[in-house]
Amino acid sequence: MVVTGIVLGFSLQLVGAWVSVPGSPQSNNIGAPINTGVQTQTKPGTLGVGILSTQYFNLNDGSKPIEPGSVLVSDATGNASWQKLDCKAAPVCTGGNNCIKPDGSCGKLYVHVFGGSNIGNSCWAIERSVGTPDSFDRGCPIMSGNTNTGVNIDVHGKVSCEGNSKSVPQNQGGTACVNEDGTYGWVKVRFAGSISDGSCGVGWTDSPYDLKPGVTYDRSMNPYLHSDCGSRDFNLSMNWSCQ
Repeated sequence: MVVTGIVLGFSLQLVGAWVSVPGSPQSNNIGAPINTGVQTQTKPGTLGVGILSTQYFNLNDGSKPIEPGSVLVSDATGNASWQKLDCKAAPVCTGGNNCIKPDGSCGKLYVHVFGGSNIGNSCWAIERSVGTPDSFDRGCPIMSGNTNTGVNIDVHGKVSCEGNSKSVPQNQGGTACVNEDGTYGWVKVRFAGSISDGSCGVGWTDSPYDLKPGVTYDRSMNPYLHSDCGSRDFNLSMNWSCQ
């Protein structure tokens, strides 16, 4: 009797401790573990691995087609997706076509340097389709009525293409240019001007790398483009365009 009571009591404890499964098979079965078999396996939850080494990689949930040539792009949180990037090849600019127009096509570089003085004369050096590198000079006579005084306002310019990138550099406001070897850079102009008798002038000055085409670089942007020489002064300015 004692043994029977002990067995009966122990059985009742087991029955009270047993908890049934939360649902019915098969929908509530425990998921199959990832294994080394050849069968395709799908895991809807997150899978964390230390190192992923695979012969082939196919990232596609089938929700939308992937365009050929797409690249895998990640956002700031590391979530990646296939995207088609708009990558345009750099134009092949040769001969006199030595700058890149805003629409991405080739054009000719026009550089304008201006020198002026309060003595009443000014001089524009307009260089059409200059090369990179290139240099130019121009002298404009100072007139007294209809008489040439023998003194000029002289302006000088030196054009270069700064950089040797194999593709058109990201636009930072300036004008992209093409070197003789086919590489790309940014237009740079060194320019100077003076009255030929040495009474006043502005020394060699470099254009800003981000000077936009059509914008005149003058004393409002750089006060050193103006010289006050007592009874005379001298102003220097420059702009360019790609046409």
